[in-house]
Order: sequence, then structure tokens, then C-alpha cells
Amino acid sequence: MAPSSLWPRFQKYFLSYDELGFSIDISRMRFGDEFFNEMRERVEKAYVQMRELAGDAGTKETGFGGRFFSA
Repeated sequence: MAPSSLWPRFQKYFLSYDELGFSIDISRMRFGDEFFNEMRERVEKAYVQMRELAGDAGTKETGFGGRFFSA
């Protein structure tokens, strides 16, 4: 990656949630600019499946070692 493209990519892919004290920089990970658009359908399908597993707002066991999650 050309050094001149690092700053714009950092600005695009750096996320900061000050209220949570959390930030993440994925700008140097190797994925193309279309990655998130290409994965959108799969991610949406995964969220639907997690909601189905969670049933009533994550108060059911998922079958994965008795762990709970909220979708």
C-alpha cells in the first residue's frame, strides 16, 4: 500500500467510541474497499439466524454450552 494512501484509509476505517472508552483501527488489515459491501448479505443473514436462536431477546439457551447472547 502506498504511504500516500495510508492516511485516507486510516480516516475511513478508524472507529472510536469515547463513551465506551473503545477504539479500533482496522485500516492496515488487508481487505479491499468493497469487502463490507460484499459481506453485507452474509452478515444480515447471520443476524437473522442469531435472532432466531435467541428467541425472546436472548433469554434462551443457545445450545452452545449454555451460553446466552442477545441479538
